[in-house]
Amino acid sequence: MVAGRGAGAPSDGDFNEFMTDLEAHAGVKGLIVITGGSPPKAGQRARLQRWYESNKARGAVLTDSFVARGGVTALAWFGVTIAAFSRKHFDAALEFVRLPIDRYPSARRVLAHFDANLG
Repeated sequence: MVAGRGAGAPSDGDFNEFMTDLEAHAGVKGLIVITGGSPPKAGQRARLQRWYESNKARGAVLTDSFVARGGVTALAWFGVTIAAFSRKHFDAALEFVRLPIDRYPSARRVLAHFDANLG
């Protein structure tokens, strides 16, 4: 699953909508978020941590924000299998979430679309 997020921390409403959508997709084992902004707030990170733990999913965050990368590192300290990458390192993120290589071309197109539209 791929999600995009602009600058600034997500509002509680946006985050709840995102999590509701994510939780509705049973069996998701990899999540890539491409963002230009701030990491989720502490309570939001806790909810993400619970989701990752209960789904045994892997996560990749594509960002050039050092603040967002710090948020990713904080989640990893608590045992979440997650890593941050530069917004241009699509393949590293795809490999990290263990997407089958035959799906890379379509995933690259989706990521490039998000990257171009996030500013």
